[in-house]
Amino acid sequence: MAAATLQVGAGCFCDPVEILGLSHFLEHMVFMGSEKFPTENDFDSFIRKGGGSTNAWTEYESTSFYFECLEKHLPEALDKWSQFFIAPLLKKEALTREREAVDSEFQMALPNDWWRKIQLLMRSAKRDTPVQVSFPWGNLKTLKDNISDDELYKSVHKHRRRYYSSHNMTLAVQARLPLDTLEDYVKDFFSGIPNNNLPKPNFSEFVDVFDTPEFNRIYYIKPLNETIQLDLVWALPSHKYEYKSKPIKYLSHLLGDEGKGSILSYLKKHMWALALTSGCSCSEYDNNSLFSLFTLNVVLTEEGLKHVFDVIAVIFAYINLLKTEGPQEQVFEELKVIADTDFRFETQYSASYTTITLATNLHVYPPEDVISASKIYMEYREDKITEVVNKLTPKNVYIAITTKVLPDGLQFNKKERWLQAEYTDIQISEELLSKWELEVPYTELSLPPPNPFLTSNFDLLPCTSNHPDYPEKLIDTDKCELWYRQDQKFKLPTAHFCIYLINPVTIESPKNFALTDLFVELLSFAKCEEVYPATMASLCAYFTAEDRGITVQVDGFNEKLPLLLELMTKYVLNLSDHINQDIFNGVKEETLKQYYNRVFQTDSLEYELEQKLLIRNYFSPLDTYRELYNLTFDDMLDFIQIFPKNLYVKSLVQGNVSADVACDTINKFITSLDFEGIPKEKYPKLYVPQIPLGEKCLFVESFNKKDTNCITSNLYQVGLFSLQDMVLMDILMRIIDEPCYNTLQYLDSRIEAFLKQSQKLVDETTVEGLEKIKEDLIKTKQVCDHNVSEELYRNWLEIIYDDYMFDRAKQEIECIKTITLDNIKIWWNKHNHFGNQENFRKISFQIAGHIQVNQATCTEATVIDESGLKDTALKILGDNKNLPEGKSAGYFIEDIDEFKNSLCPFSKAEE
Repeated sequence: MAAATLQVGAGCFCDPVEILGLSHFLEHMVFMGSEKFPTENDFDSFIRKGGGSTNAWTEYESTSFYFECLEKHLPEALDKWSQFFIAPLLKKEALTREREAVDSEFQMALPNDWWRKIQLLMRSAKRDTPVQVSFPWGNLKTLKDNISDDELYKSVHKHRRRYYSSHNMTLAVQARLPLDTLEDYVKDFFSGIPNNNLPKPNFSEFVDVFDTPEFNRIYYIKPLNETIQLDLVWALPSHKYEYKSKPIKYLSHLLGDEGKGSILSYLKKHMWALALTSGCSCSEYDNNSLFSLFTLNVVLTEEGLKHVFDVIAVIFAYINLLKTEGPQEQVFEELKVIADTDFRFETQYSASYTTITLATNLHVYPPEDVISASKIYMEYREDKITEVVNKLTPKNVYIAITTKVLPDGLQFNKKERWLQAEYTDIQISEELLSKWELEVPYTELSLPPPNPFLTSNFDLLPCTSNHPDYPEKLIDTDKCELWYRQDQKFKLPTAHFCIYLINPVTIESPKNFALTDLFVELLSFAKCEEVYPATMASLCAYFTAEDRGITVQVDGFNEKLPLLLELMTKYVLNLSDHINQDIFNGVKEETLKQYYNRVFQTDSLEYELEQKLLIRNYFSPLDTYRELYNLTFDDMLDFIQIFPKNLYVKSLVQGNVSADVACDTINKFITSLDFEGIPKEKYPKLYVPQIPLGEKCLFVESFNKKDTNCITSNLYQVGLFSLQDMVLMDILMRIIDEPCYNTLQYLDSRIEAFLKQSQKLVDETTVEGLEKIKEDLIKTKQVCDHNVSEELYRNWLEIIYDDYMFDRAKQEIECIKTITLDNIKIWWNKHNHFGNQENFRKISFQIAGHIQVNQATCTEATVIDESGLKDTALKILGDNKNLPEGKSAGYFIEDIDEFKNSLCPFSKAEE
């Protein structure tokens, strides 16, 4: 694929105070046609039909646009795309539609706790600065209620003329074409962008924007999700240009350490915290020309909340340890070695990712450092490290405590202006400031020792002749299968070991499913301190819960991976030795919060309903939460003993590893677990039933009484897997994709009405048009994997879902070549409500939001509520006594379990 990214050096910091969100609004408007290509959505249609994608976003100091497409379309795509920056129409009739789209994005941000905290933090900046008034989205209030259409129309044109100037833009283009060709494209298509020669945006007049009384306070913020978190934030002078010495990265490495002697290790031993991160992200919300925010985030337990000031004391004790010990060149050199190694063997990324990164970097770094600046350490500067660590004091810290439980005497009595975060704030007492300032380093705290997982052997295995194109099965027993593929394409000293432990006990009951999930969370908690140094050495090791068991995966530089897998195996075998009642309680508490959040997350409810309705032995977040709530430590200890007893193991080893090492490593893993295999008849199979002909609707109310968003998702069931059906659907998506996107986003959201209109699109498709779509679809499926991880991911999915079609893309390509226009029309007619309905099977999942919430009477369930959500139930709104016009009897699903039990598997349905 080819890609291009253009970044304008202006974002919401440039918004006029009276029209907040103007930069974001302009970002939307420029896509609505150009003088050369006046048809709205012409570019979107061109890109999507060709299998590409396009997007744009606005931050504090920049607005970015990108697209990705097949290389053969690059010249035409650049021609159309560049015109948005040369001569966009910005038509007045598009104002209303795009204003609604901007407000829609704002509405989606409303229930996001992270955005709510960011907006509240910005309010603590100095008044009359672009930081304090910033509102990146804009909404109907700022773009409609507070301004006339005529004024908005004039302002958006004025804003574009001022900031969309060639000297204020950076551009990155990538394709597998000669550099001279790409350079010619840039000259030909982008030389017409006007240059107004006006000064670039400059905010240097705004100094120390967070040096305010409002910043150095304690904020208690009420979350929408169930979470307890402590955030310490220090506002530093901008470090965007300190890329050679990276003092912030050095300190985030030490403060965010998870190994022995770290802050997190100490907090975990007291069960005050479960996770900790620190640093300054690359996002402009953290790092821009005005400031760099150094943030330390701690996920607290309920006990940790009670001791939150003690938690802060531990953090300052470690900071004081860093001040006492001073900068450590050995630590810096270790970071440098790791970064240099990563850069030397850097994996290839997608063209879109690369161009986005380069266009961003071009605004910040000199040309010679654009590729490497953000990745490597160039010089050790004690003075820079000391300068930053000396600023991490109690007297200039912003403290945010996210919790629904306030200390006695406090109440949430304030609301942030835009995202409506409820909060209260108090002054940090002189007693606490003095205590934290003088906190003596604890004996349990120490700097990390030298990392034992650093790789020293980067030798590549010799290439072999007759190398297979796909994984080969090396082990096939009643206990285990091992698939293996040596990498000879990417030629990097890396590998992946993926192991799936399948046990039918996992899906026997919602209780066992909850136990499996908690088992994985406890494994992850227990292994953290010992495994963390490996993750710092660019190795990965993790456990995940799956449908039928758990997976164990390690990847990275191959030299130490067998050793790392042994370490992971130890915890599977002996988890009971590494946990106790307190650890169980703390991890269970956090897992309950995760499930609670899933229950009340409207945008995932549709998926959960679909799975519950159509997957046998699927347990919803609410089902799992209730079981999890009642689990005891003894339940967990019993499960830890039971789970490894009877297993079937699927494994895949891929990369710079020999077949002998792969077999030896997996055999050693199997032997150490010492389990019995699963009889074939007990092997858990994935099962989906056939839904009846016609249409059904599951119409429910969202669990979240504070979410006004509504969701409709229609599922059209085709039948048992067929390669031809899959490619036919791929082709049909190309025919209707872009019209679908624009019709449903901007006009009426009536899915069936759109599908009726789509009949015309299908009827008007010509043989020549179909051949073009087929050609582009084939080229899309021929796109090479960017790295071994992408290839591995495809192969692993084939294995864990029992398909084993490793050459899926190749088979699809051959099938695509055979598709005719008659195939398309016949298939569409069979599965379309407006066709002959021979195989029309549809379920509409509809979730109603809550229009109005009475804050005084609205109650919230919490994980500390002794009810365990037992009184929370899905409210089904569909009533067959009150059918919508044109709907047949039985249209609404009124009882999920009854409907599910009435369905039969495809094999029986087709007898």
